[in-house]
Amino acid sequence: MCINESNQQGNTRFDYIDVLRGIAILGVVAVHTCQYGTFDMPKISLITLLGNGASGVQLFYLASAFTLFLSLKTRIGVEHQPIKYFFIRRFFRIAPMYYIAIIVYLVLDGFGPRYWLGDAKGISIANIVSNVLFLHGFNPYWITSLVPGGWSVAVEMMFYAILPLLFKNIKNINHALCLFFVSIVFKHFLAEILSNFDPTTSDRLWGNYLFLYLPSQLPVFVLEIILDLFANYIKPEVQS
Repeated sequence: MCINESNQQGNTRFDYIDVLRGIAILGVVAVHTCQYGTFDMPKISLITLLGNGASGVQLFYLASAFTLFLSLKTRIGVEHQPIKYFFIRRFFRIAPMYYIAIIVYLVLDGFGPRYWLGDAKGISIANIVSNVLFLHGFNPYWITSLVPGGWSVAVEMMFYAILPLLFKNIKNINHALCLFFVSIVFKHFLAEILSNFDPTTSDRLWGNYLFLYLPSQLPVFVLEIILDLFANYIKPEVQS
């Protein structure tokens, strides 16, 4: 295991995590590119291949959550009020660019109806406020209608909110495996219930929401915790 950066607080940066992030980004770029491109080669096979790039979001969750869990671990006992500063760092890493994106897309697309709004007439003030507060993941009309792909930011910010709680209570691999199993059962149980309770007038919108929201993505984050605990048994070789 290679480490290419270390600071005085014991935080480390892993080469392979940066590679995974790069692959994740390329996957997301690929899936969005194939929605607009034209193809001379067999179209179905190529679209299927590029379409799998959508999993890049989950890969990015995995890589990001791994480093966050590790970062918290190294700062506990070293940094004063580590949880407080964890939230401050997370906010300023994501919020500035996301707020710029909100403004840009409102200027470019206006407040009118769009695909991810379903039957809603347009972008409401409540929708905008929910995005500013990163609460848009709680509403199928808001989760990704203002900023394209904004659902991933909503899910990530909600995971940040529960990460300290998970860090405090998940102490070994057995705990993590139990949580992983519970998260999968909870995901399918909730989906089964909510699939019969559609508060929208669009089955497509509600179906997409049940895939995008946090309970559906939670097993990916829990898998990261398992990987982090396994990593404790691997001694890193620090590059000189």
